[in-house]
Amino acid sequence: MCIRDRIRAFAEFEAESIKLASLSREVGQDVNLLAQSFRVAASAASRDYAVATEQAMAALQSLIKAGLSGEEATKALGAAIQMARLEMVDFQTAGNNLVQVMAQFGISGAEATRVVDTLVNASRLGIGTANDFAQGLANCGASARNLGLSLEDTTTWLVVLERRFGSAQEAGTHLNRFFLELYEIAEKLGVPIRDVNGNLRDTNQVILDVIARARELGGDFKSLQDRLKGVDMRALKALSTFTQMTEKFEELREEIGRQGSTWEAYKRWLETTQGRFAAMSAEVDRMQRRIGESLSSIATYLQSIFLPAIEAAFAAWRGIIAHYSGDVAGNLDTMIDLISSTDADLLVLPELATTGYAFTSKTELMDIAEPAKDSPSLDRLAALASDKNCALVVGFAERAGGRLFNSAALLTPEGGRKVYRKLHLFGAENLFFTPGDRPF
Repeated sequence: MCIRDRIRAFAEFEAESIKLASLSREVGQDVNLLAQSFRVAASAASRDYAVATEQAMAALQSLIKAGLSGEEATKALGAAIQMARLEMVDFQTAGNNLVQVMAQFGISGAEATRVVDTLVNASRLGIGTANDFAQGLANCGASARNLGLSLEDTTTWLVVLERRFGSAQEAGTHLNRFFLELYEIAEKLGVPIRDVNGNLRDTNQVILDVIARARELGGDFKSLQDRLKGVDMRALKALSTFTQMTEKFEELREEIGRQGSTWEAYKRWLETTQGRFAAMSAEVDRMQRRIGESLSSIATYLQSIFLPAIEAAFAAWRGIIAHYSGDVAGNLDTMIDLISSTDADLLVLPELATTGYAFTSKTELMDIAEPAKDSPSLDRLAALASDKNCALVVGFAERAGGRLFNSAALLTPEGGRKVYRKLHLFGAENLFFTPGDRPF
């Protein structure tokens, strides 16, 4: 991708963020500041979840169009991306389903991951997908919330029915009627809905008592129909089905509410070949946009007459951010040529400048990584720093025993060599590198 293309890509990214900010801003909000926050959120999501920045912006847009404010959408972005990737659906579908469930249960964007965890757990424990369960919850969420049931409570009852109905949407429809008529059913079966102090009892306990009483009556549909005249047929079918359940509610509820399951599944996906390639593509995309952003104001000022000169000046850097890694010698020659023609007291080279980013395996990276103290690449750069009387900072893949670090070396003209190992790894970096073990 040439400099013009990088600048154009950033310009389109910037324009999309401003357009989205204009549509979603609230009273008193500055459009440019909101657009900038959207770009930051999209870039962070690209880094953490191995998606292109335009994909992250599309996911953000889907959340806003589904009804979230800009701030809430930003908080829910990571959850929406994970749901779309794991379910292999488009961002609009994932965003709509996620926001729908959040709205049903009054859940904020900051807790969106809790929603996706619940849906992923339901998919693991039930028959359908997470999106199926989202649609099933859409059919019964409002009535469940009116009864004081949480997202996890409702999903647990939904899974019990879905396992027997075979469809989360159908189960949700029947569960909704059961919730709407629960107190009437309880009264007709002689199950109290209030405690001795006159307060409403826990809804889950009322349901469990209703199920126990229905079992005493035989549990079959005909017996329940005779006893519960006037109750909707779908509510009766749901109750009859509940009498057949063998699951222990509390145990199933605990599994449904288990947090962190989505990220566990997502990390497994990142370790697949598809996930690794997605991570490489996302990293290259982010780097290209950063370059485009850095040069956009310069390009706007200089205009097209000077772009050929800019293109020539930056052409040598393409190898460093290319889609292919491993050409350490070529990258090193490129850096030395550029440094030799530049006068400065301090020159800072890119992260992983010697190797590039696009690794396909730890084995490949281990072959091209170098130890900090005995590194041919750092030795050449150190000699150049001494010749030019300047300090250099260069990112490199460090091999230390059987471990790999994403490191940066400070090379001083006096011959000093200090190494920092990146502590906070992001996204797919965790697949290749060990977190840093040295202080700043």
